[in-house]
Amino acid sequence: IIGEHGDAYPDLVAMAHGLGVQHAVAFPGRLSTADKVAAYQRAALLAQATIYEGFGVSIAEAMACGLPVVTSPRGAVVEVVGDAGRLVEPDDADGMAREIAALLDDPAEGTRLGRVGRARVEANFSHAAHRAGLAQVIAAVLPGWSPPAGVL
Repeated sequence: IIGEHGDAYPDLVAMAHGLGVQHAVAFPGRLSTADKVAAYQRAALLAQATIYEGFGVSIAEAMACGLPVVTSPRGAVVEVVGDAGRLVEPDDADGMAREIAALLDDPAEGTRLGRVGRARVEANFSHAAHRAGLAQVIAAVLPGWSPPAGVL
C-alpha cells in the first residue's frame, strides 16, 4: 500500500496483523517518482476504492504505466477512467474483490485495459494534450492568435 502514512496507517497495519496477512502487505510510504513508476510496472493492477476523488492522479499515473484499474465512480474518476477500467462503489467490498479477481484471472483483459488506459491518458491528460487544449482556449478568446513556435 503506497502513499503517505496518514491517520489511517496504524489501523491498516493492525488490520493486516489481525487478518494474518502482514507477511504479504507492505507499507513503503511515499515513494520517489522513479520508485513509484517501478512499483506500477511490477503491479498486476491498481485497486483504489475511493470515497472522494477530485481527479484521480494515482489512477491516471497507473493507467499511464499500462495498468488496469479497479476504482470507484467518484469525482472526475469516471472521466479519467472511461472505458479503461472497472468502476465499483467504494462500499462494495465484494464487488471490488470480484473485479480484482476477474482481472487477475484474465491477464489478457488486464493487458487490454492497460493499453486502452495508457492511450486514454496520452490522448487526454498528457502535456501535449494539455498544451493543445490550452491553445484552443486562447485562440477562442483571442481570434487570430497563434502560439509562438515552441511555446505551446
